Amino acid sequence: MKYFILSVILLTCLTVCAQSGTVTISGIVTDKETNEPLISVPILLEGTTTGTLTNIDGRYTLKVPENGTLIFRYAEYKSMEVSIAETSCIDIALEAVPKMILQSLFASPKE
Repeated sequence: MKYFILSVILLTCLTVCAQSGTVTISGIVTDKETNEPLISVPILLEGTTTGTLTNIDGRYTLKVPENGTLIFRYAEYKSMEVSIAETSCIDIALEAVPKMILQSLFASPKE
């Protein structure tokens, strides 16, 4: 019984130590011009495969280390990189790429 109690205490300590240094970040991603929520925006922790997508309301939640950078990338919008600095809420307004630039990127060459 003594070893069982010691094992439980040790596992509890290890769990607490493993969770220290991480924070839960949440927020909403919107269109800068219309303020409409953006659905399924990929959000990644720079240099890792840790990430998530925004839901139908543009909201997201992600557990990350206390220091790091979140990358927000979405088709037809400018990417943003945001440093995680002692905050639990990061709301982002992504700016659309001007249509002229998009048209020149995807224009087919004339024959």
